[in-house]
Amino acid sequence: LGKVSTLSLLDTTGSIRITFWNDDTERLEVLKVNDVISISNLNPRLSSLDSRTIDMFASKYSVIKKIQKKIQIEVGLIENINKLQENKGFVSFQGKVTSLDDLKEIISKSGEQLSLLGFIVSDNTDWIRVTLWREMAKEFSNKLSIGQGLLLKNVSLRYSNFSKRNEISTINDSTLELIDLEIENLKTMDLSKRSQDTFFSGNYVKIDSIENPGVVEIKGYIARDLNNITIYEACPKCMKKLENCGCEIREKTEFRMIANLTIDDGNG
Repeated sequence: LGKVSTLSLLDTTGSIRITFWNDDTERLEVLKVNDVISISNLNPRLSSLDSRTIDMFASKYSVIKKIQKKIQIEVGLIENINKLQENKGFVSFQGKVTSLDDLKEIISKSGEQLSLLGFIVSDNTDWIRVTLWREMAKEFSNKLSIGQGLLLKNVSLRYSNFSKRNEISTINDSTLELIDLEIENLKTMDLSKRSQDTFFSGNYVKIDSIENPGVVEIKGYIARDLNNITIYEACPKCMKKLENCGCEIREKTEFRMIANLTIDDGNG
């Protein structure tokens, strides 16, 4: 089996992921977080995770050099949240918290336990989702509340293939400040539009409150790796496998998927 390692580099314009394979992974052992480096002779490819992003791949011809220099991330304030969907890289902005998830504890692929906090920040032009990790997630889970004004400095914009929108994450140079802020006509997530696109109403129930069989909507995170997925050829009328279909007329078939997964919403 081959070996693979990745590192993320950032400057004042944004960040990029670089992948190293096999023996080249050993070249990363001398690097640590916050090192300033230059890398040349990389191969660019379209990201498999985000069709709008380019990833870089190292080879034996790639050259890594440490630089005795400090890069300070400091960006200007964007006045309106709707402008964040047109930007990329690092931004600063302010708004009010209009939705706040419970603090979650998840297990990463490496086995590390991580704290996760998600919330929505809005102004009178738009809203955007923010995700905090580790100690910052723990800290602000006790500080934030609905309606709280918030100034976010030097945070990273990342496009989500799930929501089809830019979202916010943090870096070491990011800061969050609680502020007094008066904004009228706050924009919030449009659940009616979301339900038209996804066939969900947005009326979620807590997992531990489900007592009887039926159709419900829940919201949570996938707590275990997806390793039990079944693809089968089905009848589009009854949605059963072909060998179990009793329909008299069947002009075409379709492929459907069954995924067994564990969902945790913090309550069950």
